[in-house]
Amino acid sequence: MKKGNAVSEQEVAFFSGKFKIEGRYSESAVKPQFPSVICHPHPAYGGTMDNNVVIAAAEALQETGHSTLRFNFRGVGRSEGRYDNGVGETEDLRAAMEFVWKKAGDAPVILVGYSFGSWIAAKVLQDDTSAAHVILIAPPTSMFDLSMLNKDEQERSRHIIVGERDQFCDRQALQEIYNKLPEPKSLRIIPHTDHFFFAHEKFLIETIKEAVADHAPK
Repeated sequence: MKKGNAVSEQEVAFFSGKFKIEGRYSESAVKPQFPSVICHPHPAYGGTMDNNVVIAAAEALQETGHSTLRFNFRGVGRSEGRYDNGVGETEDLRAAMEFVWKKAGDAPVILVGYSFGSWIAAKVLQDDTSAAHVILIAPPTSMFDLSMLNKDEQERSRHIIVGERDQFCDRQALQEIYNKLPEPKSLRIIPHTDHFFFAHEKFLIETIKEAVADHAPK
């Protein structure tokens, strides 16, 4: 999947504490704005905002009328700082959500996390009220404890998407977490797909579109 998509994105920057964070922002023509923030996979393993899954998520959300922000966590690309074991990255995500929240006039945010990014999203949800909808793609329950999702009592929709052959997702652990999540929620399994979704991006895009169908801008 090539970098970029059919919708125009502009280079943006915002601050997370003292660090300047780089991103790509696409503003929807739909009014009022329906903003979304997309978190990339693990920086220590080559994860960036130009990851195939991150770009697929951005494309799906742009095509359903949402503004999108994909950004590099600290220490990745031109974002300042260095990898901080999920602590500083949580602050980066909070800063990113504030960035789109202000741009869109305080509208509810769609929060999307892929792999490591889903763990960061889960951490932010513990004290967040701005995310009305959450999409977690390939949450790596074999690597990180995501049971904190069950401590989030805010009213919001929660969608989980995972490949049938995901090698980093303990499906039993994921199912136990999912069973305890409040409605509305959905768990979608993409057949014949592993953690990386290579050659399955089109299926992922359609699955994300299905997840947001009930709350897509009209």
